[in-house]
Amino acid sequence: AERLAQELSTHTRVTIRPHSPTNKSYPKIKALYKWYADHIEMGYGYLEPEVRVVYPYYLIAGTIDLVSEAYNGTKAIIDFKTNEEITLAGYNNMLPPFQRGKLKLSDCSYCIYALQLNLYRRILAERYNWHAENLVLVHLESSGNYVEYNVRQMDDHIDAMLRDYDPEEWEVQQAMAEE
Repeated sequence: AERLAQELSTHTRVTIRPHSPTNKSYPKIKALYKWYADHIEMGYGYLEPEVRVVYPYYLIAGTIDLVSEAYNGTKAIIDFKTNEEITLAGYNNMLPPFQRGKLKLSDCSYCIYALQLNLYRRILAERYNWHAENLVLVHLESSGNYVEYNVRQMDDHIDAMLRDYDPEEWEVQQAMAEE
């Protein structure tokens, strides 16, 4: 347990405090430890937390929770979520611009997070020449457990999202809004 705590604090900079009624994050931190313990034996040779990425042309920046490379060379992007639930279906609403055709996506938290992971994947590939094969969404539950989702690659959705965005038009709209 001590070795695990040392490895985890080295990689993710997390400090565990004793559980108290005022420390509501403790079960989710426990879930993070559990996820790490379950996955360290799977051969993650390289873990890098809090990776900042930027895509200047599209005015996009973000922080990836964790990138990893297994000993066999397989690369992954891992995103941890601590919200109360991850919804898998929307309320009969579709995310714009994914409202029809083969790109149809439900307006639910899972689809939004899946797009986020896929956008990170695109940024890492195009801007940093780092190609992730696996996208993993990990929900850290308040019960102290976790649920892991393997997210499919959604290149067509990211293409559509970026194709519909014109940074110059956005700057014009922002300037008009400030007037």
